[in-house]
Amino acid sequence: MYSAEVISAWFVNKGIDTGNFITQMKLQKVIYFANGLCLALEDKPLVNERFRAWRYGPVIPEIYSFYKKWGSAPITMKTKIGVEQDGIKLFNLDVFPDNIENILNLTWSATKNVSGEILSGWTHEKGAPWSQHYDEGANNVIPDMDIKKYFKEKVIKS
Repeated sequence: MYSAEVISAWFVNKGIDTGNFITQMKLQKVIYFANGLCLALEDKPLVNERFRAWRYGPVIPEIYSFYKKWGSAPITMKTKIGVEQDGIKLFNLDVFPDNIENILNLTWSATKNVSGEILSGWTHEKGAPWSQHYDEGANNVIPDMDIKKYFKEKVIKS
C-alpha cells in the first residue's frame, strides 16, 4: 500500500505531463477508482488511507486538505513527493511495481477524458459503496470490503 499523497501526485503529474489537467474533485474519484481496481485485482488496497462518504462522493480528507487551495480549478503545479524504498528516499514516482503501474495507467486511460462531475455521478449510483454509507454530514468510512465487492461485480466483470 502507498500513501494517498504519493498516488495523488502520480495522477496530478500525469495530468500536467499530458496536458489533461485534473481538478481536486476528479483527483478524489480517480484515486477511488484506482483503489477499487487494486482491491478487485490484487486483493489489497492501493492506498493506506480510508475513503469517506462526503456529499460529492468518496473523499480522502488528507488529499482534500493538501489540494484544497486549488478549489475547483485544474491543478497546474507538479507535486514532488518522495517514496521511501529500502530506506532510501526517491523522488521519482516511476518506482511502482508493474502490477501497480498497470492499475495506475489503466485508471488514467479510463478516466483522463471524464470530468470530475461525471465521475462523482458514477460513484453516486444506487448500490455503489458511497450510496450505502453516505449520511449527510456524517463523513462515514466506506469499508474496503464494500469497494472490493462492487468493483469485482460491477467493474471487472463488465
